[in-house]
Amino acid sequence: MTYEEIRAARLQKPFGPFRLRMLTGQEYVIRAEETLLITPRNLVFFSSPSGSVVMSSADEVESLSYVGNSNKVGA
Repeated sequence: MTYEEIRAARLQKPFGPFRLRMLTGQEYVIRAEETLLITPRNLVFFSSPSGSVVMSSADEVESLSYVGNSNKVGA
């Protein structure tokens, strides 16, 4: 995925939660736009179930899908 695709999902109005599926198979739900920081090289977000902060790159994201919707962006 690209940072632009992920940024577009974060900036949609009104905001809708979305799921990031990583190449490792792990999935993270972004429930609020404030829980995702996008820098030129990294994605930093809060993982609700574990309570941890995750740092990744857009290259590690396999797909993005909106929660409660079958629309999927990416592979």
